[in-house]
Amino acid sequence: MRLTRETALKKMLLSYGENYDVTPMEHGEHELAATCFFHSRSEKYVLTKKAQLWSAENHEYAYVFSLPHLDLAALQSVKELSCRLGMAEIHPNSEHMCSYISAIILCDTIDKEAEKSLKSCRIRKNFKLSLHGWMEFHIAAIALEKGGILSNRDGRRSAELLRQFQNEV
Repeated sequence: MRLTRETALKKMLLSYGENYDVTPMEHGEHELAATCFFHSRSEKYVLTKKAQLWSAENHEYAYVFSLPHLDLAALQSVKELSCRLGMAEIHPNSEHMCSYISAIILCDTIDKEAEKSLKSCRIRKNFKLSLHGWMEFHIAAIALEKGGILSNRDGRRSAELLRQFQNEV
């Protein structure tokens, strides 16, 4: 039995829902299926919370896309939309450490040109010379017909999550 995109999406969102704030989306022109946000704050203080030594905020903004076929134009659209939406969510300040914008693509097939572009994608941004943190763009895709998983270098963690998800199914 071949896994369909709809079934894979439902199972993936259930998996993400354990730690992320998941918001399913209506299918639109960009095929954005869901957003999954994760926020973490760590701090160290002495005796009282007013005597704070340090604090650090980490965020991940994951955008899940469901496409029948991933070609170069669709990949470019996914990257642009993810970066635009993710950058709108990031609010750098002295306590911001890092934010990850992740694009997770569920598709049936992938073009060779799109594979090459996906693997070489690298987007990073520093805020005030990294004093107010940084942003990294992660992208990973799973081709359900072949069962192949691709990612850029920064998206290895996202690809590992997809592999775990694929093994569970």
